[in-house]
Amino acid sequence: MCGIVGYLSFSNQLLQTDCLLKKMSFDINHRGPDDEGYYFSDWVGLGFKRLSILDISFNGHQPMADETNNYVIVLNGEIYNFKYLREQLCSMGYLFKSMSDTEVVLKGYMAWGVSVFSKLQGMFAIVIHDKLKNEVVIARDQLGIKPIYFYRNSDFVLFASEIKSLRHKVKFEVNKNKLYEQFIYGYVSGESTIFKDIFRLMPGTYHVYNSKGYFKECEYFNILQTISIKKYHSLTDEKVKQLLNDSILQHTVSDVGFNIQLSGGIDSSYITAVLSSNSKQNIHTYSVSISGYENDESYFQNYVAKKYKTLHHSFNFSASDLFLNYEKATWHHDIPIVHPSSVFLMLLCNYSRETSKVILTGEGADELFGGYSRYQFNKRHLFFSQLAKYPKIRNILPNIYKFKNLKKYLINTEFGIDEAVYFSIDKEVELIKEFEKDLKYRKSVTSKFDTLVHKIVASDQTSYLSWLLERQDKMSMAAGVESRVPFCNHELFNQINKIDPQWKILPLPKAPLKRLAGVYFDDKFIYRRKNGFVLPLNEWMKKDNGLKGWLDLLTDSTFKNRGYYNNIKIEKMVDQLIYKGVDNSKYLMNIINFEIWHRLYIDK
Repeated sequence: MCGIVGYLSFSNQLLQTDCLLKKMSFDINHRGPDDEGYYFSDWVGLGFKRLSILDISFNGHQPMADETNNYVIVLNGEIYNFKYLREQLCSMGYLFKSMSDTEVVLKGYMAWGVSVFSKLQGMFAIVIHDKLKNEVVIARDQLGIKPIYFYRNSDFVLFASEIKSLRHKVKFEVNKNKLYEQFIYGYVSGESTIFKDIFRLMPGTYHVYNSKGYFKECEYFNILQTISIKKYHSLTDEKVKQLLNDSILQHTVSDVGFNIQLSGGIDSSYITAVLSSNSKQNIHTYSVSISGYENDESYFQNYVAKKYKTLHHSFNFSASDLFLNYEKATWHHDIPIVHPSSVFLMLLCNYSRETSKVILTGEGADELFGGYSRYQFNKRHLFFSQLAKYPKIRNILPNIYKFKNLKKYLINTEFGIDEAVYFSIDKEVELIKEFEKDLKYRKSVTSKFDTLVHKIVASDQTSYLSWLLERQDKMSMAAGVESRVPFCNHELFNQINKIDPQWKILPLPKAPLKRLAGVYFDDKFIYRRKNGFVLPLNEWMKKDNGLKGWLDLLTDSTFKNRGYYNNIKIEKMVDQLIYKGVDNSKYLMNIINFEIWHRLYIDK
């Protein structure tokens, strides 16, 4: 896990601007505190910050060139099947000077060209300068675990692992076309970001540029094509177990050991059980606890740690920890924070670095196995989703009160998308000005499917999972820790997405994983109510020594003159929270998240 920055110059604007690259690199020092390197060619500049995980010797230094200096690569991430690919390449006559996965990808590109990306199992953002073709290729892994962002115009392209690095050449502005999506869904999905003219390279995609500015975009993997809608495959629990456990073990490849981020939920607990059962050494587990909070999971964390004899580290965080570290976390997050618990993930990773620079997490299990309550939709909601397919029905409904609300519901609800929103959209819309409802990417995803369950699966595995993976990357890398996600293996998705979704969500969400977990845990642990990583924001926002200071952000002149908000409604909501006991915390927190980000990234 590392950090990449770079430029491609099609004019004389950026030639040999080593100062620019070093400024861009400085902003991501946290991603790679172990080593750094730079590369300059006629029209290409690359900067690299290294977090040494595999082959921690200087042989793994990047940017890395082949023996002929015709190919240069920088790679952020890990390739878990690199030893298998290395054997193939050795049999083809390729020689290696290091034990790193980066050199395997470099020689793999020399052997197979851009087809190498389809052969890789892991997480990666890769840039390769092919001098023989006078081209640069920029690629991202199949599920989008590792981020890379870019700004492009006719004169140059800038790219980086984190958006903040682009500030030295690009003026940051709000992408106003995406304000509705940001406020309502918390995340701008697809290629666009909340920053105007700054984009993310899409998962399973690579870009090719030449020195004249010619550009093409190619897709080598699309998760939506793995979601079966007509012919379902069958998988036994034993086969699912084999696929999943192989992925978990594969994700432990490391020269610096690994830790586990143990939430106490079924996902990270399953990882802990599998690895503990296959290891002769005690594994370090790290957890967050919140004393006195009804949703605190420390009881279950301790249960798992004790059962599998892990070296457990639990950290009790409070409102004060959240308040004091929120700006720092927002800076590292690049985009507005959605869930305040992200701050605690950052702090936990900082502590975990004491025993390893690698940590495994359960992220992605809910998207893979249908673990959310939204998959348990009722027949009424399903019926309305079918009605929404026929716009003419709305026109023939009589304009009487009983049908007026139904018509409004059918017109305003984005079926397959809105199920993931955890607050009332109508209430949130009252707090902001009227913005364009630009949901092109989200709608393009759900429009490919007819059934509601497929729409939700597709939406979760693209928009929602994309946000989760970006959060996990940014919060762990803020501490110089590589976060690994064994459930996010594209081969796993490729197999399990071909199963009838009902098999995954009946009789309860995430049914296959819960059956597998029965080998390691009792039913009381497995089938308890799902909490999620939620915080007592309502309580903390009322306390002077808690988060109450954030409410001042919602009343000062900067906020009132922003032009985004319905100030009267927000002030009323603040009063209701403080004086009338109305829990408006999640709505206010959504606005606070955006305001803190705006002051850090846009105002400054």
